[in-house]
Amino acid sequence: MDQLDGLRAFAVLLTLLTHFTHSHQGVLRLVSSEHPGSRLFFMLSGFLITGLLLRYRDDINRWGVVGRFHIRRLLRTLPLYYLLLLGAVTVNMGHARDGFWWNATFLSNVYLELYRPPFTAVTHFWSLALQEQFYLLWPFIVLFVPRRVLLPIMAAFFAIGPVSRMAFLALGLGNSASSYAIGCSDTLAGGAILALLADRRIGDPTLRKTFVNWCFWLGVPAFALLLALNILRPNHGIFSVWSDTALALVYIWLIDRAARSIGGPIGALLDARPVRYVGQVSYGIYILHPFMSIILFYALKAMKVEFPDGTFWWFATLAGMSVAAASLSWKFVEVPINAFKEHFPYSTARKNERRMRGKKTGGREQLSTVFVGEHATPVNLALSQNEAIPD
Repeated sequence: MDQLDGLRAFAVLLTLLTHFTHSHQGVLRLVSSEHPGSRLFFMLSGFLITGLLLRYRDDINRWGVVGRFHIRRLLRTLPLYYLLLLGAVTVNMGHARDGFWWNATFLSNVYLELYRPPFTAVTHFWSLALQEQFYLLWPFIVLFVPRRVLLPIMAAFFAIGPVSRMAFLALGLGNSASSYAIGCSDTLAGGAILALLADRRIGDPTLRKTFVNWCFWLGVPAFALLLALNILRPNHGIFSVWSDTALALVYIWLIDRAARSIGGPIGALLDARPVRYVGQVSYGIYILHPFMSIILFYALKAMKVEFPDGTFWWFATLAGMSVAAASLSWKFVEVPINAFKEHFPYSTARKNERRMRGKKTGGREQLSTVFVGEHATPVNLALSQNEAIPD
């Protein structure tokens, strides 16, 4: 499913647009609607993580799967996260010390809502905290809930999203629900529902097709109407409640199409190597990009050069700096540390199977699974079987 990396590039581009431009002016108001980039990241996480966990529902040691899942997630996200957090705290960048323990314990979103701190280079950590909170609960649901109630529970999680946002609004708490996992559960659970329906063992291809079609025909007109409402009456309560849900429906259709491989010019764009590379390093881009604004500001100040922010060249410079920094992080931090995940395979049975296969082949080959459409085909690749679906 290589085109999902292309969607990650699209998601991080939306994030950079909202953070590096005057996104409340002109046509860019269309991309400032409730963080569309982070919502696409949430949807992709729900889809990929659920699809991965479903493969191990029948594992003999599901508790072990949960433990190794969390170890692998921590190896993937924590090193760069803590490196930047400690760096920001050391120089007290943007008062980063004030919320250190909240950020260090992945409660950034709670801190943000309770204390409303000024914007800092680590403010965007709220979305990472939200996802980590989701990861604490979700493996237990996917692995241990009986199959017959798994889809209804996911549908309930989807419905909780707009209901919670409506409740927070009624209580006079504004849009604060969207800072918590409960307020983003429709985007997280939407991807999970798609993964369940697409699963080749317990999924339902007919229901998947019907579900995706309904998502498209409901989501596109609903989101278009909500955008028009937001332009005419900004910050209207209806938009705050329902925009994420409408966007989730559109993203479900988009992810389903990309997972099956989109054709034509759009598919060629998503398949383009530079685009897929940006998607591959998108975690680094997302976590590093606010630091680029600070670096550029002080660099221009030192050189006594005026460079008006919000312009195209301001955006292009910061975007290029973010990709360059993420590339360095990927090569020298993330890839070396990710290699340790091989010591924590999800299934010990598969680990033993690979060990036996390695003995038979002299350690030269490993059997991996490449997903093409809805089917899985075993091919000989020098890859770990656990990395068939990115995690």
